[in-house]
Amino acid sequence: MERDRSANRTEDEAMATFVQTENEFGVWHGRSAWIPGSTDPDTSSRAIQEPGQTYDGVKDFADLRVWQLGVDLDVLIYGITASFPQHERFGLSSQLQRAAVSESSNIAEGNARNRTADYLRFIAMARGSLSEVKTQLIISTRLGYIEQQEAGATLTQVDQRVRQLTALYSAIERSPRTSK
Repeated sequence: MERDRSANRTEDEAMATFVQTENEFGVWHGRSAWIPGSTDPDTSSRAIQEPGQTYDGVKDFADLRVWQLGVDLDVLIYGITASFPQHERFGLSSQLQRAAVSESSNIAEGNARNRTADYLRFIAMARGSLSEVKTQLIISTRLGYIEQQEAGATLTQVDQRVRQLTALYSAIERSPRTSK
């Protein structure tokens, strides 16, 4: 019974996160859309609206704000690993870069799939990749490759990405099942 309550709280928290961040992340899957800044239900089926801009719809994954922020994290990770010791070039540096790129790549691949179940599976894999990134950032910090302050800021960003993907997953899971 306690476990059921805990699971419900986690889902509720994820949905609350999505509601709080819906102004930042436009998500389109199938005929379902999560519209930043829109309160009109008639506009939610075919457009993403941002302040001062209207779109005809998300044409592919590159239009998704959640994917764009993933790429921003990728660029940040590449910048961080550029200062790693040369002997880590094919070790921790490469592993951290690949895990970071895997997150945004999984969002892109999942969005391109024709089934909601596939999209959810790829979002779950993206979250897993972020767990790898977090682990590798902690190891890199302990080894002295990253300053504490930079690591803390990056780990905060990674945690925020996990919350965003969890909210996206929950929102898609609760939406009507439509094929893309």
